[in-house]
Amino acid sequence: MKNFGKELRKARGKLSRAKAAQILGVSEGAVLKWERGERQPEPLSLPEIMRRLPMLCEQQPA
Repeated sequence: MKNFGKELRKARGKLSRAKAAQILGVSEGAVLKWERGERQPEPLSLPEIMRRLPMLCEQQPA
């Protein structure tokens, strides 16, 4: 989980943090802290976050 923030940033692509947060069901601040490596997602929330991650890719602008 060391690279979670990097992978999230890559998956988010050109989407705003606000849109990514909405899709993942978390706050924009949480996405920012994860991407900066300041915090990690709560272990109990990971299954839901991982379920929603593919939706980030589907929302990418053309």
